[in-house]
Amino acid sequence: MRTDERPLVAPGPAVGIDLSATLIARAQQRAAAGETNVSFRVGDAYDLPFPDASFDRVVARRCATDPELGRRFTHLLCDQMHNGRIVRELPWQLARHGFTHVTVTPQVRLSREPGAAHEWLIEPVTHELVRIGAITSGDGARLLDDLRERADTGRYFLARTYYSVIATAA
Repeated sequence: MRTDERPLVAPGPAVGIDLSATLIARAQQRAAAGETNVSFRVGDAYDLPFPDASFDRVVARRCATDPELGRRFTHLLCDQMHNGRIVRELPWQLARHGFTHVTVTPQVRLSREPGAAHEWLIEPVTHELVRIGAITSGDGARLLDDLRERADTGRYFLARTYYSVIATAA
């Protein structure tokens, strides 16, 4: 058990899967002794080694056709935005200036098909990143082609997180 005596996962079993044996080994090391309902396996999310309907809930993170290109695009996108990482700075800046009650609330927007966010954000930013040399024209084309193919096959997924920061003085 962890030091707070609450189980990591309750009440049933949980299985962590990753393509990387290194990450699975790290997860196994970090898992608390006595967590008998948690296990980790090297595996592919596109070819899971479980029968259909084996789980009640699935959580997926960082699933992409080309994870490195997706990560690079996301970082470059934030770097290109005016104050793209302000939510990391704003809460402590507000506290430093005398605000005592600072809350940060995330708001997640999901798109299962290309729409306004794709048209007004993803495509223009991709073209701008190519123009300034942050990514190659081949990488830009590969990224947009992958998104088009995902849209055509019903696998398009875009998640954007917006943050509201509210601060009040004492």
